Amino acid sequence: MTFLFLQTSTTFAERQPPFPAGESKNWGFIDKTGTFVIKPEFDSGDSFTNGFASVQVEALPRSYKIIDKTGRGITSKLFARAGQMSDGFAPIVNFCKAEDRNQAPATYISKSGAEWNHSFAQCGNFEKGFALSQSHTEFAVIDTNGNIIRKLEARPLNLEFSEGLASVRFQHVVGYINTKGDVIIKPQFRIAWQFHEGLAAFCRDGRTGPRWGFINMKGEEVIPPKYVGVCDFKEGLAQVRSYDNERSGFIDKSGKLVISLKSTDIGGSFSEGLASVRIAPLQTGFIDRKGKIVFKVDSNEVGEFHEGLCYASSLSSKDRLCGFVNKSGEWVIKPQFYKAMNFSEGLAAVCLWDEKKLKQQRADLIKSAEEYRRSNWWQFLGDR
Repeated sequence: MTFLFLQTSTTFAERQPPFPAGESKNWGFIDKTGTFVIKPEFDSGDSFTNGFASVQVEALPRSYKIIDKTGRGITSKLFARAGQMSDGFAPIVNFCKAEDRNQAPATYISKSGAEWNHSFAQCGNFEKGFALSQSHTEFAVIDTNGNIIRKLEARPLNLEFSEGLASVRFQHVVGYINTKGDVIIKPQFRIAWQFHEGLAAFCRDGRTGPRWGFINMKGEEVIPPKYVGVCDFKEGLAQVRSYDNERSGFIDKSGKLVISLKSTDIGGSFSEGLASVRIAPLQTGFIDRKGKIVFKVDSNEVGEFHEGLCYASSLSSKDRLCGFVNKSGEWVIKPQFYKAMNFSEGLAAVCLWDEKKLKQQRADLIKSAEEYRRSNWWQFLGDR
């Protein structure tokens, strides 16, 4: 998880209508030539993980399925939510009828489409054979056979293990457990997040407000809490912002500031040796590990480099569409998509730009909202 007090990219706010723009059936997956491998027929798409991806297939009610790289669903059944495939299983949430709302709707599905007989209130992704789950008010560590390894006396901050540890809250303080449920780092932090590259960000109260630092997997404070905001470590570096902005930029694992950023700069995390930095309101640069700008792109939104490519919106295109650039800043896949995601396992989810269709969907959404307001006028009494 990347947690930021630092904004890493902007949104498409300049192109957003008063109501959310329709994207129904416009999402598909392309390869590195920009060719659709899985045709655009979904309402949204996620990154491929271990050969599978979750896609939204219906807007109302919001419905998902899990597909392989041919676009075929592992089952014809639709789910209220669907997660990533790991260790051969993906967490899913089934739809519940009104009379069955007290039943636990969450469980796991295998690559072959077989669902577990066990059910949970909610459950997380597996990591190396273990996952966190909740049944009613109880939390537990489970294995891929559905066996309960240990019931927990604490509440996980999120249902995820990362590098073998998970942050959990004991009353008002946070500590860490391992995949056996043993407390490895005693509860002592106000907030503490997942481990990345052996370090995790934590928060303590300072005289002027919350301050962030980093601990190692023994719970030792290796970088003292002195920052107003931090990012997770990636490729040995983490972006930080100080209270006075004099020591904002990227630090290494010793806490040394190795790349300075101005207070007005907005940067992303390093990926494949490069990180994005806002160098002007409508221009983004990519820096190397020495802080040198490698190339610039006229864009107000960029992703991260994955598999040699990075998506970016193009301010020079008529509708500020998205394409993909290489590490020289060249448009390898020309701007042509309404939205895009990073490449993963050779494919990237993109939203096809269909101006006529999007305008019609937008008009339908506005009409639907107006009809709802008229039929439910009493809910809007007092609105201005």
